[in-house]
Amino acid sequence: MSARRHLGDYALFMTGVFRERVERLASTAYYVRQGQRAYLFVSEHGPRERTADDRRGGPLFARLAERFESYAWALDYARRVHFREAPAHPFFRLGFN
Repeated sequence: MSARRHLGDYALFMTGVFRERVERLASTAYYVRQGQRAYLFVSEHGPRERTADDRRGGPLFARLAERFESYAWALDYARRVHFREAPAHPFFRLGFN
């Protein structure tokens, strides 16, 4: 399950924070679909022995899957507002090849 969650987190991060790079090098729709699928899987197939925290996580990941694009756009907006100097900011010059 943690690999699927990581995949969803990665897809959300890339489509939200590095949207232009994803659009240039890959299909944004592909990242969105993979992120949604990963979060949906995590919401439906939690650990066999669920703790109270795991039970609360199911609906959270279902919402992340359902509203994935909205959250990605919110991250993109936050990046544009709070990192106005991007891509000149050193963080955004990192290479992900």
